[in-house]
Amino acid sequence: MPKLEETITLHFPALHDSAGALADADPLPVCNIYDGATVIYSPTVEKLADTTGEYYADIACTAANGFEAGKKYTVKLRATVDGVSDVGVVGYLNVTAQDIDDIPTAGSGEFNLSAIVKNAAGETIPNVPLSLVGVALDTQLSETDGTIAGWNVSNGDYVLRIGSMAGFVAHADVDVTIADADQQVEITLTAAAYTPSAAGYCTMYGVTTEANSKTLRPGGTVYYEIVSDDSVPAGFADKQQGEVTSDDTTAEFSFELPQGKQYRVSTDRVRWVTFTVPEDLTESPIPGIFGNP
Repeated sequence: MPKLEETITLHFPALHDSAGALADADPLPVCNIYDGATVIYSPTVEKLADTTGEYYADIACTAANGFEAGKKYTVKLRATVDGVSDVGVVGYLNVTAQDIDDIPTAGSGEFNLSAIVKNAAGETIPNVPLSLVGVALDTQLSETDGTIAGWNVSNGDYVLRIGSMAGFVAHADVDVTIADADQQVEITLTAAAYTPSAAGYCTMYGVTTEANSKTLRPGGTVYYEIVSDDSVPAGFADKQQGEVTSDDTTAEFSFELPQGKQYRVSTDRVRWVTFTVPEDLTESPIPGIFGNP
């Protein structure tokens, strides 16, 4: 994975003639790099010295050439051998903002990065897990006053990840820059919106996210169906299966299920996850893959 502003050398698959023998292209192959369906950059293709049919290109993954950090690009090569032209995908480029050498170390730095977690009313929230992405330090839980002691870090850019907290919407990662000073980050969690359950039901709630991440995905579809061996209790027939769509802005969703039954849930992007709705529980976050609120 190249880093933005980095130049890499990409070697292409060897070319062959119709008999399967290695063969040179005539003229030189053409390499195009696509962002979706648009060509953003066409590096010069060179022949590898003392070879037949082997080519490479130096690819400058710079902003000036149209590259952006966090995006995936498709590399295509067009070549003509023995008068026959062909084109195909020869690779992909995932351009990043930083590589492993850029991840700042932590634990013995001279500045303190801490946080305080509150709700919308300004009240502090204890027991919220927070961690620094890519930094080998233990996750910390907020104290009764909503604070974490934080980490001793050096100057640099960090990503603060806020863990799941029942009753609250998943919070996006927070970018933090340490520049010659301590810093305390204030985190405000948004309460999950759901309607209290009717008798015998449990309200399941959560937010739709990109798979295995905290990136919110508004308008995601959530599917659920009962998988218990025993029959659905009288009055619950309409809850055997269904689907809901998360809010177009907040990505929140909720639905009611009979207590004490086993269900499986999926979205349009992740496989089924099976869980049991506990007896006598009237509200619960969807576990795991959906990004608990």
